[in-house]
Amino acid sequence: MKLIGTLYYKLVSNRIFHYLFIGFLTTAISFGTFWLLYFYAAVPPNVANIISVFLAVIFAYVANKIVVFKSSFANIKVLLPEVLRFILSRGLSVTFEIAGVYLFIEILNLEALLSKALISIFILILNYLMFRFYVFRGQLPHH
Repeated sequence: MKLIGTLYYKLVSNRIFHYLFIGFLTTAISFGTFWLLYFYAAVPPNVANIISVFLAVIFAYVANKIVVFKSSFANIKVLLPEVLRFILSRGLSVTFEIAGVYLFIEILNLEALLSKALISIFILILNYLMFRFYVFRGQLPHH
């Protein structure tokens, strides 16, 4: 049982596990919002995608800052550059996400949810790398 406890502790305290969990929740927010807007509110798919991405990005910043990278709220000198790096990095990935969904739907004629799912895999990896090495750099706890 001690081995199971040790493995559980390592998994739960692992930054990548936390990132994947937050990524799952972020994706759920994005897909859930997209689904509600597209299927129930009859919002055009590209507009629904933009709104869903925006809401997911706000959640992602707060959750990754607190849960994954444990970045401090020390002062405005620390917070402001971090927020700006986050905005820049997410701006890049949001551009890829919106363009990718558009490309898959409009050019490749793929179904809307499949398009969103395919691009989301790429975005998940891209965001982790940008968060880890650019946004929250120097704020990582030592394990």
